[in-house]
Amino acid sequence: MSEFRIHHHVSELLSLLGASGGEGPEVYTEMLMKNMTPYVTTQVSAHTAKRKIAECSTTPREFLKKYDELKSKNVRELDPLVYLLSKLVEDKQV
Repeated sequence: MSEFRIHHHVSELLSLLGASGGEGPEVYTEMLMKNMTPYVTTQVSAHTAKRKIAECSTTPREFLKKYDELKSKNVRELDPLVYLLSKLVEDKQV
């Protein structure tokens, strides 16, 4: 994925989350670019990421149900996205 495309997605995500002020999308884009790995997520890390998100969710059953639904549809980027979201949940500054 190109840096421009990642920057665009980060900007959209920050806008949707209403995260104004603080660090701009450039900082998060740079962080994502540094930490990108080519589709290397194991089942263990995906399972751990799912658990972390479910623990912090107000509706864990619905989250797990939606995850299973998307997994059954073979959504290609699901596990990397869940891993990223779990990292966001862990980071108290975000």
